[in-house]
This record gives sequence, structure tokens and C-alpha cells, in this order.
Amino acid sequence: MRYLSLIILLILISYSALAQDLKSSISPTNAPFTIDSAGLTSKQKKIIKDHEIYAKSEVKNHKKSSQIVGPLKTSMQKVQSLDFKLAGVHKRSCRYALKKISLYEKYKDYMGFIKNSTYDEKTSRIYLKISHVILPIDMVLYFIIPRIKKPGAYPFVFDKGFLKDLKGKIHVSPLGNECFFYVTANWEGPDTGFSNSLFEFFSKGIAVLAIENLFRVSGGN
Repeated sequence: MRYLSLIILLILISYSALAQDLKSSISPTNAPFTIDSAGLTSKQKKIIKDHEIYAKSEVKNHKKSSQIVGPLKTSMQKVQSLDFKLAGVHKRSCRYALKKISLYEKYKDYMGFIKNSTYDEKTSRIYLKISHVILPIDMVLYFIIPRIKKPGAYPFVFDKGFLKDLKGKIHVSPLGNECFFYVTANWEGPDTGFSNSLFEFFSKGIAVLAIENLFRVSGGN
């Protein structure tokens, strides 16, 4: 019984350490970031300065070798990769916009297609259950991100579930009296079973819907 208690204690310590490592990996920074730092074209800048959302989702397929049994036996695994970016300008100041945008747990009240949303302040973990006609299936997303309360760069990571190991960053910075939002994300993993074109369509579509709704409820439209 004593050994069992010790094993349980070690597991709990290991889990706590892992959670802290994940949380520290998404610590925000206050590094300056401007619309010119985003690498956008003049056409793309005009789109977002006209208060439209710019988004691009690029999905590719390729094969990757993976070890199955022993050091000399490998197989070719079909994988997909996602390269995503989104940019938009909120019509109000960052301080004003973030008052509501930072309330992740209320997203289910902000957007009809989000059926449930929670946020754990201690672990910085968001849970979202999403259902929309543009999605091929209902989706549950888990990811870790700090609560965004002020301008800065905020890394995030999907540490389990759909798109596990996706990593990205949200930049928030003043643009005159308005607020510039720039999101990037990259992922590579086992083939999802969705065609590249379908994957691009729904990942871009649901992200644009989300940011448009967030801008609207936070006074940006």
C-alpha cells in the first residue's frame, strides 16, 4: 500500500510538472509588433484597414517515414500540414476590444455555433465544442493560451484532440485609435481524412466567422 501511494504521488507530481511546462511555453511577450511586421502585401493591408478580415489556410499532403518495429523497419505514413494566418483591425482601442474578447468562457454566449466553452485560469486551457453547417463534423477543441488582456504576442498550443500539436501565436497591437489582430498557426500530423480543399475551406471559414462575431460583440462593427 505504501508503494502504491508513492506511485500515485509520483504520477501527480509528473502531471503537475507537465502542465506547468505547457503553461510556461505559452507565456505572452510584449515585443513590439506592427501591421508592417506581419509581412502582408499592400493589397492585404488595404483589406484589413477597410475593416474586412483577411485569412488564408493552406493544407498540403506528403508522406513521412515512421518506425514500426525495430530500428530497421519503417513505413511511409500519409500526413497533412496546415499553414494558417488571419488578420483584422478592430474599430475600437485594444483595451476596449479585449474587455469581451478575453472572456473565453463566454464564447458560447457570443457565437451560436459554439455550443459550450470553458476556461481554466490555472492551466490556461480553453475547451470549445463547435457545431456549424460548414464543418464536416461537430468538433471539440482543447488548447492552452493565456488570457489576452493587453497588447502583446500570445503563443497557443493544441495539446490534445483534433489538430494535436498545432502551435500558433496571436499578436495584438494598437493601430492608431484601433486595434490590429494577427494570428498565425502551423500544424503537421496524421492525415485527417478530410480533403485538402475541404480542410482549407472549413478552417478558414470558421476562423473568419469567429473573429467577425468577436469584433461585433466587442463593439468593433
